[in-house]
Amino acid sequence: MNSSVYVTRSQKILDCLYALLGRADTYLWPQSNEIDASSHCFFICKPYPGNLSTKQKKDWAELQATALSPFASGDFYYFLTTTGLHLWVSQSELNGVPETALQVALDDGEYLVAGKHHLYHQVWGDGIMKECVILPDDTDSELPKTVIDTSAAWAVRGQLKERLTSGKFWIAIASCLFFVLLLWTLVGAVTVFTQNNFALSQINKLDPLVSDLLTQQTELANHNKTINLINSWQSENGYLPESLGIIADRINAFGKWQLKEIVWQEKQLSLQIDTRDIDIAALITDLESLSSVKSVGIKPYGNTGDFLLEVFFGE
Repeated sequence: MNSSVYVTRSQKILDCLYALLGRADTYLWPQSNEIDASSHCFFICKPYPGNLSTKQKKDWAELQATALSPFASGDFYYFLTTTGLHLWVSQSELNGVPETALQVALDDGEYLVAGKHHLYHQVWGDGIMKECVILPDDTDSELPKTVIDTSAAWAVRGQLKERLTSGKFWIAIASCLFFVLLLWTLVGAVTVFTQNNFALSQINKLDPLVSDLLTQQTELANHNKTINLINSWQSENGYLPESLGIIADRINAFGKWQLKEIVWQEKQLSLQIDTRDIDIAALITDLESLSSVKSVGIKPYGNTGDFLLEVFFGE
């Protein structure tokens, strides 16, 4: 693609973008500019001298406004587009924006435009006024005369565009965003802190109630356990009364014997007995046949002649 064609397309895109910004600017700041239709202005269109930054373009435009003015004292108005500088120079002080800067952009070509007090010969291209010359009112021209239309300005420095190209504007935006984020963070921190304190307050209020309730539940469970043991001890093997009864009943079947000492610990019954003429082997076999007995053991108890009978009751 030819570089000149690429540049032209880029300029058209930028011009369209600026036009959209102009419409947005009109919507946000609807106040109209004061129109200066009486001042005799000389119009100058000059391209940029190379690639300049936005700030350089403004500085260059200020210098050109002074350098190109043929009047020692006077006034000027300028507008910057993507292609260059558009300058209106007046010998007297301007009472607003020149009406040819506030008029609607025309299609490419030559026009004879009748203003409020002046007749203008204009040349337009790519939506930009290239030439503008004030003619005498009685000028004879083959061009049809068109009444100037100032309903939409083509060359007004919109406030929105000025702000978007201003470093101070973006610093202000960044500062606002930082302030909003900081405020949001502080509000969040205060909210979390308040909620945490409220939760701790509720916990402190509920803790005594919960502690009392847990204590009562524990006491109730222990009480129920005791009641259950009392109600079921006669049917449970593994407690001293019934366990001793079972073993004594079995020993009685083998003959006379004498109980000298009882030890009960963790479902193990230890009896020191005088077996006399009891058949020890038969007694052990008989005890081992009991379903409630897990193991049985017997051994001499010192040199006393007695035996230590140990019976362990399982679950």
